[in-house]
Amino acid sequence: MEYEKPTIKSADHVIKEPISHLMHHVTSNFEFKIGMIFVSEEDAYNTYNTYAIMKGFGVRRGTKRYLRNGDMNRCVFHCSNEGYSSTRPLNEERKRERLAYRCGCLARIRFKIENGIWEIIEFNDLHNHPFVQENQRHFISSARHIPEVNKSISSSLVDVGVKPKMTFRYLSGEAGGIANLGYTETDFNNYMQKSRQTMLSAGDAQTLIDHFKNLQNEDTRFFYTFQLDNDGRMCNFLWRGGVSKLHFDCFGDVIIFDTTYRTNRYNMICAPFVGVNNHLKNIFFGCAFMTDESTSSFVWVFKSFLDSMGGKAPKTIFTDQAYAIGLAIEMVFPSTVHRLCGWHIEKNAKENTPHLFKQVGFKEKYFNKLLWDCVSEIEFELTWKNMVDEWECGENTWLQRLYNLREKWCPAFSRCTFSADIKSTQRSESTNRIFNEMGCKMMSLTEFVNHYESKLVEMRNGETEDDYKNRGKPKILISDCGILNHAATIYTNTIFFRFQEEMLNSISEEVVNFSIEGASRVYTLQRSEDKRTHIVQFDSSNHQTVCSCHKFETLGWLCCHILRVFNTDLRFHSIPMEFVLSRWTKTAKYGLGFDDYFQQKKNTLSSSATTRLNRLTKKSFAVMSMGAADDVTENIVNRHLDLARAEIISYQGNSSVTVDAITCTQEDIQVGALVNEKGILDPIKRRKKGDTNSRLKSSLEKMKKRKRKYHMTLPQLPVQASKPPFVGGAENFDPNWMSGITSNLSLCQYMLPFNKQAGGCVLANKY
Repeated sequence: MEYEKPTIKSADHVIKEPISHLMHHVTSNFEFKIGMIFVSEEDAYNTYNTYAIMKGFGVRRGTKRYLRNGDMNRCVFHCSNEGYSSTRPLNEERKRERLAYRCGCLARIRFKIENGIWEIIEFNDLHNHPFVQENQRHFISSARHIPEVNKSISSSLVDVGVKPKMTFRYLSGEAGGIANLGYTETDFNNYMQKSRQTMLSAGDAQTLIDHFKNLQNEDTRFFYTFQLDNDGRMCNFLWRGGVSKLHFDCFGDVIIFDTTYRTNRYNMICAPFVGVNNHLKNIFFGCAFMTDESTSSFVWVFKSFLDSMGGKAPKTIFTDQAYAIGLAIEMVFPSTVHRLCGWHIEKNAKENTPHLFKQVGFKEKYFNKLLWDCVSEIEFELTWKNMVDEWECGENTWLQRLYNLREKWCPAFSRCTFSADIKSTQRSESTNRIFNEMGCKMMSLTEFVNHYESKLVEMRNGETEDDYKNRGKPKILISDCGILNHAATIYTNTIFFRFQEEMLNSISEEVVNFSIEGASRVYTLQRSEDKRTHIVQFDSSNHQTVCSCHKFETLGWLCCHILRVFNTDLRFHSIPMEFVLSRWTKTAKYGLGFDDYFQQKKNTLSSSATTRLNRLTKKSFAVMSMGAADDVTENIVNRHLDLARAEIISYQGNSSVTVDAITCTQEDIQVGALVNEKGILDPIKRRKKGDTNSRLKSSLEKMKKRKRKYHMTLPQLPVQASKPPFVGGAENFDPNWMSGITSNLSLCQYMLPFNKQAGGCVLANKY
């Protein structure tokens, strides 16, 4: 049978590789037509799948029909949103409910198969859902596939002891970014788990400045600044990426500033500026390095950060209990609310009042309530007075200083201060695991910054994946509740689940008193098991609503008390928009320049020699993998490589490509040389012997570590020698207790330091 050869792409063999590798086969203006033919199922599927990914939807294989002789004669490929997700009851034991993406889309392509030729007989390109955004398309299931060449590379890296995360980072770097890799980190980890393989994984200051300059050339919004001491040595520096500025414009109302981490080589203080996005995930606004914790250093860091953000100051800042930080905040951020870390408050309390924390009831009855649970200033003052009277600790100087700072750490004094659900810098300290993954004990500043930036790419990819998952509708436990359905539409999934929890809690709230004062309605609510009452005031003229718990002012979503009034008493079917904080919505980043920024970055990268090299490397890997099948295919690859090399050499000999490349390199070298002439010296190496990459430990933590270090258990003794050597104190010591021991161990290896005061022994490694 005569048939027209497909004009889409050559299909002499089946292509099995990531969809990103196939993009060059289908142009942006390509369209399917009735009667178009293909030579195989994989040829048809790959072409339609490539077309789908470029449009922004996924593909699923549909129904196949066969003749009586077993030959296929009909086949259909659907949009991945075809049909509807199965409805099943909520399983409380299931850790994570799947999100629903299928919405009954009818887009599809149908083929007729005769004599092995696939002909299009139906093509429906009408979708009932929005397409996936370009920066999210690599998460589509049909676009994800791990090629054999990457599996081979992974196996090679396993042999040299590289960790899975480092392997994935390398592969994504070779691909020109995670989006171009063709599969996600989860896909990669699943493959590694299935294959049961274990993976393991200097002018320093001037090099760093040159590196910052290169980053600024690639990203015009990149910002960096540094400070030199009198000897020309770098003492402080700060940097942030361009996307960090966009993040701060959207989520910069609350920041966390943590100084509990030091680097290795220079013992410099690493102080990241951390925020929270609309998925309640950490985001970095910038990072600073300091040689000391003086007020002047903090002032310089805060001023530099303020300049990098266009003069916009945060509403709230969380820090540890450092006096110098407080002074610097008052000078640079006078209108910013300064809050202290509750985790550090509790840690310092254990160190400064150990005699109280050892007593049963002090922490549980008083301190925890003061630190976390007081809802009013009156309740705080009464609880503090009762604590001082009962434990007679009014003369304790540390507690007196803590009381004077109560407005900065007790929630009763910050009920109207927005905190984005942050209670301590523990969120910031959790980011220190990023720095703990450094492979070199003496990492340079440039290596540290590279490590930091690569981790940011991973975090931002995770954020993009969270944005992608928000396309699915979360599980609504009260399906006929208009407010919950509205919340599921506007809020991110993470915030919706918090909101839904408040709605469920509102069921337990009862109105114990109601009054009308003009246009205001006053509700007094109480739970049956709680003695506390909360007052909700609703103004019917403008819908202004205030609750005495002030959770909306603090967290940004409505509390259970207001929801009880809105849902049950006022019969609202949606959330009034004045109570929808945009930073928690799915559209929080819309209109702030994120799309333009990433498009600019994409255009810059697409024209770089590195990106061209990555594209060629990916394609050549696929060809070489096929060429390694046997001697014939190897000869084919070698012959074409020789022809390509000869053609490139001929082209370069008749053009200025090589000259331009050399000139560009020389310009880069000259820029570095000019900067070097300024004489920026490295910070003084202050690292002491034995220092590690860990967070700064308190004296209490060090004491606990020493106790654990000297703890051991006695060797198992024979039955005849199992009598305890000490019974009731030193006067009852049995000198013959080792008579039944036949081992060669000496007495000092069994003997332990004797604690006469306790009347017993202390286990230790050494006598």
